Amino acid sequence: MFGDYVRKGWVITPIPPGRKSPVMDGWQHRAAGIDDPEVADELPGAGLLHAYSQTACLDIDDFELAAEWCELRGIDLQSLWEAPDAVKITSGRPNRGKLLYRLVLPLSSHQVSIKVEGLTKPKAVLDFRCGTRGQLTKQDVLPPSVHPDTGKPYEWAYNEPLLAHWSDPPPLPESVRVVWADLIAPRSTSPRTGHAPQGADADGIRAVLATKDPDCDRNAWVKVLSMLHHETRGADWGLALADEWSSKGTKYTGFADVETRWNSFSLEHANPATFAGIAWPLATAEDFPAVETPAPTPPDKIVAKALEEAEAAHEDEAKTRRGAEDLLVKSLVYVRKADAYYDIALNEFLESDHAIQHTWTSKMPRVQTPTGGVAALNPVEILKLSKRRKIVYAPAFNPGKGQFFEHEGKTYVNEYAGGLPDPIEPTTDELAKITELFNRIPDRIMRDWLLQFYGHAVQRPGVKMRAMPILWSHVMGNGKGTLLQTIPTLLFTERYSASITNSMLNEGYNGYLVGKWFGHFTEMHAASRGDKALVMNKIFPWISDDILPINIKFGASYPTVNFMFFTGASNHSDVVDISPFDRRFAIGSMDTVPIMTVEENQRYYAGFLNTPRAAGVLRHFFLNYPIATFNPNLAPPVTQAKLEMALQSRSHEVQVLVEAIENHDDCFASDVVSTPQILSFLKQAAPRSTMTLQKLGLVLTQSPLNFVNRKPNVSDGDSRKKVGLWICRHQKDWQDMTDKELVNYWQNAVDPLTL
Repeated sequence: MFGDYVRKGWVITPIPPGRKSPVMDGWQHRAAGIDDPEVADELPGAGLLHAYSQTACLDIDDFELAAEWCELRGIDLQSLWEAPDAVKITSGRPNRGKLLYRLVLPLSSHQVSIKVEGLTKPKAVLDFRCGTRGQLTKQDVLPPSVHPDTGKPYEWAYNEPLLAHWSDPPPLPESVRVVWADLIAPRSTSPRTGHAPQGADADGIRAVLATKDPDCDRNAWVKVLSMLHHETRGADWGLALADEWSSKGTKYTGFADVETRWNSFSLEHANPATFAGIAWPLATAEDFPAVETPAPTPPDKIVAKALEEAEAAHEDEAKTRRGAEDLLVKSLVYVRKADAYYDIALNEFLESDHAIQHTWTSKMPRVQTPTGGVAALNPVEILKLSKRRKIVYAPAFNPGKGQFFEHEGKTYVNEYAGGLPDPIEPTTDELAKITELFNRIPDRIMRDWLLQFYGHAVQRPGVKMRAMPILWSHVMGNGKGTLLQTIPTLLFTERYSASITNSMLNEGYNGYLVGKWFGHFTEMHAASRGDKALVMNKIFPWISDDILPINIKFGASYPTVNFMFFTGASNHSDVVDISPFDRRFAIGSMDTVPIMTVEENQRYYAGFLNTPRAAGVLRHFFLNYPIATFNPNLAPPVTQAKLEMALQSRSHEVQVLVEAIENHDDCFASDVVSTPQILSFLKQAAPRSTMTLQKLGLVLTQSPLNFVNRKPNVSDGDSRKKVGLWICRHQKDWQDMTDKELVNYWQNAVDPLTL
């Protein structure tokens, strides 16, 4: 890009990264300017040398104040800014900008500063930028050099892109040229009086100035400028010498400061400062040896030096950024489904840029800012630009895999981070205590299944189990919680275990499942059948589905792979509504088991479960427990407790129908009944029934009724119509009968099964 400027005929100067002005000596001289396109293309940044490029610029530092100042002098700054052919340079900073113009004959630059209420010093609002009084040049930073404060590149801006382009800026408006010329015109034409100048020429003055330190204190610096002003009668070439000498010091703030002080001096002062005040006499040029101005550095060497410095600075910064990036990508991964970063060490989301900055900025290396200060790198910017950051679909808990794993074509970050207890071989006494605890479950089938359930969870952690054990009893403190919560928490640690209450289930969030392996429902119970259905519908997919939807309160929501297993305990025999063949629940009753005695509590808890060995011993026990016959995808056993709970799960209407069929009551004396007959029966046997036709159809076809529906044609006078009939008994035999035989039996009690 910078080569294009030179091809246009402009002369430019190198500007290093992090700066908006040149740093090399003598850049204001024409010989130091870059006019080779190949050299220019290698520059990291550049400024336009106006006096050598036939250009000029209005640099607006405060648009509102500058517009007011211009309006008083006949310049419509707003119209200039909005002109169709306007060529503008913007840095992204509000209320500022530059207007570029074509100007064949250079004008000396001038800065406009005005007094602003509340400020102790005048505020610079507008710069007329082109040449200098010493016939040198000013510069303006060219796009796409990077602004040191905003960190963004300068940009060209056009009101009408078809009419305006940087390569063809409009000529300087006459209204601007007139005001500009007036600003730089001599301030006074009255005869000079007072001490006569001593006539020192430029080389002689340079020799004197060479003996003075431009970094002297402010008062001494002003005195030197005052002497120089008097000796040169305030000429432009004297101002150029003052700027040339001042620019060699580290305290140099720019030409504007020198010019402002220069214009404050008067040639009519009664006792002006002169070079005669210096310790040696100043007479003629012959008294001083000739001092040659050093030749400007060749452009190729200037560029080489600038590139070398820029490359070194870039490499240092890049090395620092790489170190910061290494730290971040090892700890944070981006989760697409949550649009947030996940901290692997903390096992939690950092859900906003602010959260990342508050957590990580203190750990970031500090670098020098473009303004010379020191600040920490921004972790958010580093992550967004990183090509090495890990992007995953979602977090998931999979104790059978590593830190990252693939599942059905998607990449997950593993919430499991190890930390399980090491297996410890149990003693004979410890084995006896484990056996005694599980023997508290009276039903041998349920007891054996639960032992295999835990054995499978320990031995095959990455295989989903699709059933949940529930133990119930009206008796509290008899060991339900020990078997279903204490033991699995020891096996899988508190870190990976969740205790879930009824109130938690009633919330719309389940962030408590994040990073968990095992969940225990404590004291399961619902006040009504409707509440029970709501709770069950919520936990059904947790128990058996492959995907677990996570919804964190005030946080992320995302689907994750489901390897969790659950247990539940209750003091109620109707804890869930199930059928005997429900595949999601294994039900065991401990209602006949008494509360643990003080001695039993002491033996099992103080003597084992609360000891440091307990977790390791239990892990060894279940790692070696036989599970060859356990299938995690099959339905759990149908225990007596499950049958009893299924019986209690029936609605009142279903229970009435079951008993009527068993007793051959009313219409159910027949194997085949019609829908109106059933509704009429329910109206008498269950007067509070709210059963609708639609709900009745669902109830009749499901367990435990399992009615079969047939719709034969039945004569009705001269026409025939379909009638809904239900086979409530001997379904297999009746299905083989014709519609005629079925209707004849229903209407006339002619039973073909007995013929």
